[in-house]
This record gives sequence, structure tokens and C-alpha cells, in this order.
Amino acid sequence: MSEGKAKAKEVIGLFFVEQTNGLPLKPVRELVDGLPASLNKIGDAFVHNISAVISTMGIPATLGHAAAQSRLWAQVLAAERIRAMMDDDHGSEESERRTLVRAHEHMEKHLQEARFGEDICEFLLGVHKSGNVASAVSELHGQGIVLVWSAFEVLVRDLFAFCLNSRPELVREVMKNESSKRLFQLKGLDFEVLSQYGFDVSRAMGDILVQTHDLGNLPAMKACFEALFPDDAGLRDSLTEKDLWLLSQRRNLIVHRRGIIDQKYLDSTGEALVLGEQMNVSSADIERSLSTVCAAGISLMKSCSGIC
Repeated sequence: MSEGKAKAKEVIGLFFVEQTNGLPLKPVRELVDGLPASLNKIGDAFVHNISAVISTMGIPATLGHAAAQSRLWAQVLAAERIRAMMDDDHGSEESERRTLVRAHEHMEKHLQEARFGEDICEFLLGVHKSGNVASAVSELHGQGIVLVWSAFEVLVRDLFAFCLNSRPELVREVMKNESSKRLFQLKGLDFEVLSQYGFDVSRAMGDILVQTHDLGNLPAMKACFEALFPDDAGLRDSLTEKDLWLLSQRRNLIVHRRGIIDQKYLDSTGEALVLGEQMNVSSADIERSLSTVCAAGISLMKSCSGIC
């Protein structure tokens, strides 16, 4: 393995680096572009939220690029200013103009060289060893898990509301299912709720049920969508994906326990981790979570598009 490749591998292991082929968001964008108008806004919001996670997780790499570029520019400009001292008209406006033109030309050439990528890696590896950068990156990755789950949770809630708002009769399916009916207590709608929707709830049943239970946990999500789409095996498989369950449990541990591993987490996930230690979230964990959520999001949106 070449030295440059080894450095790149080490950096990707320590920091989240966005995939240049657009995955895992590319197939989501392609699907959303073909969705009916009534679903398109929900899909667009999901794409925006996942894009925001990717941008946030990529901040260290972005800063590394900016730092390496700034350092390179300083070197190139310094060299050109030294050489400009040999000009007969040194100190004139024309000499300064030529100096800057040559510096920009040389800068562009350097930016296209493979060596510039190595400069970025060297900067990132250097700062990771200094101060509290390593712990800060670990904290950033932990918050990334929370953000990925939040994007998925918003999508699930919006799609569930969309289905029932579009077809109010589906409320019967939710209430017939033994698992999903326990989530909602609809003995009657009070005056305040009726007034909120102008005394017409025929296109607001989804919104009303979501207010009753926000679908913030995976079992509730599975119960509701299995009630809506009982014969959709692909959707059921997506919502029972092991990595999706692991993501939800990691999110809960970070939010409620500051990432300190407890017995409940070990029992629910089966991971071989040490009780009482801080959970370490790697860049690979972020990539896997993004891929899992995007795949589940695609399944959900495909299923819900049949409602239109």
C-alpha cells in the first residue's frame, strides 16, 4: 500500500468523508424526483435533512481542505513575491499584478496534483493527535447518530400523517391492528381539537393521531406501517433491519445516557461492549447509519406512493 493510500485510509477511519459517488443519497433523490406532488415535499424534506447531516459530519474534512489550501497559497505567494524582487520594476503596480497572476496560475496547478490530497490528510492526522480534537470528533459522530435518527423519525411521522390524511378510512386498519391500536386513544375528539381543524377532520386524521403518539420509537413505527401495509414484505424487512434497530438504540443511549453504555443497551443490542464505558461512534458507523436510513426511507416512500 502506498504512503498516500495509507494516509487516506487512516483519515477515512477517523473522520467522516463524504462519498464522491453521491451514495447513499443518490437513489433517494432519484426516487423523490418521481414522486407525486403530494409526496414530493415530504421527500424533499428528507433529502434536505440527510444532506444536512452529511454536511455537518463533513466539517472536519472541509476544514482540512481549507487549511491545506491556505497553507499552500501562503507558500506559493511567498515564492512568487521573492522572485518578483528580481523584476526591474519591482514595487510597481504592474509587478504586483504579475506576481498575483503567476501565484494564481501555480496555485491552480498545485490543487490539481495528487500531493494536495496528501496535504489534507497530513493536516487532519496532525490535528487529530493534538489537544481535544479526537474527543471532539467522537462527540461530533455521536451527534451524527442523533441527527440521522431524527431525519428518519421526521420522515416516518410525515408519511404516516400523509397516508391517513389522504385516506381517512385507513384509521380503521390502524385501530384493528393489535399492536398499533394500543398507541392511540381515540374515544372521541374534544371541542378544542374539532375547532382547531375547522370542525372538519376528514383530511386531518393523520395529524390528529400523530399528536396523540409521535412515533418516536421503532416498535411504534413498525406497528403503524404494518397496519397500513400488512402485505408489504419489503417494507416489513426494511423496518426490521438489524442496523435500524441498532441506530435507534444508539440514539437513545446518546440522548439519555450521554453515550455511557448500560446493561439495557447491552441486552437490547447484543454488542460486545464494556459496561460503563463511553460508546465510540466511528465514521464507518455514520456511513452505515446513513445507508440504513436511506434504504428504509426509500421503502417507506415507495409504499406510501400507492396511497396517492
